[in-house]
Amino acid sequence: MEQDATRKALLSSGASAAEGLLRACSSGDGPQRLQMVRDLAQDLKRQLEALSSLPRAEASSDALAEAALRCGDVATLAACNAGALPPEGRDLALEAARRAREVTAGVLAGLEREGEAPENALRDARSADWRASLALRQLGERA
Repeated sequence: MEQDATRKALLSSGASAAEGLLRACSSGDGPQRLQMVRDLAQDLKRQLEALSSLPRAEASSDALAEAALRCGDVATLAACNAGALPPEGRDLALEAARRAREVTAGVLAGLEREGEAPENALRDARSADWRASLALRQLGERA
């Protein structure tokens, strides 16, 4: 039961990270570029919300790895576009990347603890965590 609550919290936090990136892009230079980033962040948020609402029986290791991959995308999108944002937007993008990294690290740790996760799910979670860590380093944060 506790493991289910932890999974749900991780997945909800992923959607929250995407929401933070949406807020970060609400103003700044290059409205067309930021509109595209907002659209991508909105799509990632929807995907993460869908994954977080999966019934317990369907919340497999593969679904968790998919959520980690989407969070890796959120962090990367934040890092790649932070320069086009005003200072307050950069702060929000950094926070979105931090939350996304927390999710990727949490999913990876959970899958490794399970010991029975498929190798492809572990590989995807490791990749997502590495990308989120890189995004934080690019934003000047220690991952």
